[in-house]
Amino acid sequence: MCFGKLWKVIYSPGCHIIVPWGCDFHTISTKYVTMDTGNSTISDLNGNPVIVGAIVNYHIEDPIKAFFNVEDVDQYVRTNSEVVLKSVVSKYPYESKDPSAPSLKGCSDEIKTELVLELRKRVRVAGVHVTVFDLSDLYYAPEIASAMLIRQQAQATIDARHLIVNGAVDIVGGAL
Repeated sequence: MCFGKLWKVIYSPGCHIIVPWGCDFHTISTKYVTMDTGNSTISDLNGNPVIVGAIVNYHIEDPIKAFFNVEDVDQYVRTNSEVVLKSVVSKYPYESKDPSAPSLKGCSDEIKTELVLELRKRVRVAGVHVTVFDLSDLYYAPEIASAMLIRQQAQATIDARHLIVNGAVDIVGGAL
């Protein structure tokens, strides 16, 4: 910026000569950035508290927007990624009884795509392009982990009994 006006944006690498009189220089990196959102406790679709963390990969496509529209690009992306993570995680159950239905534990492509698209909408104003938004940590919160373990064990026992009964029915049907 020279005398309060945007004078030049240099996109190419290399050595550039600029007369510094009356100018204020700002450097904005367009390199890819990997950011960890940290772990957050969020309620899933069923109301169970789960601890979720995510990894976000992004880069600045438009340095002019990044400079003029937001104060701190990295903080802006971090804050919006946490908001998007909370809103999307609350739409899905931790695990689904139907294997074809999307669940957080299965982390289907549908969930990943929704995370990326939602974050892209929010950070477009900052000239940022999000490439990856993946869940890195996902587990039940400690306050309900033991109860969920008991529920999973009970479900495994029911499934085993169902398998034994079906096998017995098949044997009897084959004998007749």
